[in-house]
Amino acid sequence: MSKNDSQFIHFQSSVDLNAVLVDRSFTSTWHIRNNGTTTWKLGYHLLNYAQGLMVRKRIPLFEATGRRQVSPGEELDITLIFRAPKRPGQYKHVFQMAADNGKAFGDQYWVEAVIVAEEEGDDDKGLATSPVKDRLQFGMNISPDAPFSNPTNVGVLTGLDWVRYPFKVDDKSRSIADSFAEYDPIVKNYARKGIGTLFVLNQQTVTGKNAPWKGRGDWTEYASQFASAASEIAAHYARLGEKVAFEIWNEGDNKETPWVSVYIPPKHFAPLLWRTASAIRQVSPESKIVFGGLSTDHKKSGDYVKQVKRALGGELPVDAIGIHPYGRWPVKRPFKDWGYGSLSAELAGFAKQIPDKPLWITEIGIVGGEKPLPEETQPIVAQFMEDLIKTIAQKHADHVPVVIWFAWSDNMHNAGIVRADGTAKKEILDAFIAVRDKKMEGLA
Repeated sequence: MSKNDSQFIHFQSSVDLNAVLVDRSFTSTWHIRNNGTTTWKLGYHLLNYAQGLMVRKRIPLFEATGRRQVSPGEELDITLIFRAPKRPGQYKHVFQMAADNGKAFGDQYWVEAVIVAEEEGDDDKGLATSPVKDRLQFGMNISPDAPFSNPTNVGVLTGLDWVRYPFKVDDKSRSIADSFAEYDPIVKNYARKGIGTLFVLNQQTVTGKNAPWKGRGDWTEYASQFASAASEIAAHYARLGEKVAFEIWNEGDNKETPWVSVYIPPKHFAPLLWRTASAIRQVSPESKIVFGGLSTDHKKSGDYVKQVKRALGGELPVDAIGIHPYGRWPVKRPFKDWGYGSLSAELAGFAKQIPDKPLWITEIGIVGGEKPLPEETQPIVAQFMEDLIKTIAQKHADHVPVVIWFAWSDNMHNAGIVRADGTAKKEILDAFIAVRDKKMEGLA
């Protein structure tokens, strides 16, 4: 008669479990063996017998292991993401494997952590410890691929908190090592000036042999490939700690913009997000992780996030939610018949839909589209930027800690601070410098 059984072998954690700071994310890994005579398949899962560090009661086998099946005698790692509660104390979680019929079997595994308060004066190591900084952080979308879109003289960007661009691998038909050769000097150059890099990981990073969005591939297999690549990339930059962050996907909630990114149904994005976040946390625990830049509106995007959250048992393994609220004005319409409504109303809607995560605006600006905006619009765009930052700093800083402008040059959808030939648009550049140097009210 076949039977289910599992055996614990050894355990490791990404942090010292005797002193975990409140509200800090960490991973723990159990190495186990299928000690029975039955193959574990996709219906198998891990049961969670407690709450405190994790609210999920049931974690699918694939999400915890990246394995679609485990044969008798095989060994594997179970890696889970935890977030320390905001209340200090001692917490213990006990887990056990369960079959597709819900019946538990084999050894129990546990994690026990002592959660401690952050002492005054401690250096904040990441967003999970302090989701909202004392001031609004400002950044810039750049492009290493477009002319005049990655300022080699980083002096012009010195004072920013972030630059953002996609980590391209398959999109350039090359290896991850080849991508490191291109991006390492860029990352290090900005880091030396105190500027962090937010890498976008999406289909440009991993397309896979059979891209599932084209109807040929398997989403489960793709999630494994994607998480594996993310792990390699995060491990490579782990020495830079919180100076390198990762945004998982880009506008994946929007079916209407296939030229921008790839739409992923929530049921498929959920395991991809979980596996990828787990892989990053394991090798680079200080890196911030952002749920991809959502680009519809607070109702549609909020529903997308809720569906992903439900699929993951009520928990999102990220530090923040990235949004792209294009077409929303901070004070008034910049142009007649432009846009969809008030930025403040949109941000309030997002805060209501997603109250438990800070919002990072990872793209916002006024995009020219196929043609550059007329020169006479410079003062209007400059005022829009100033109004944008003032509005967020003064009204929304409690839940919007980061704003990243799109974009540096007109070679990026004609949305630039500089023209396609690299020459500056003076009024817009002056507004940018005021924000960069924290000269505006609410930014100091």
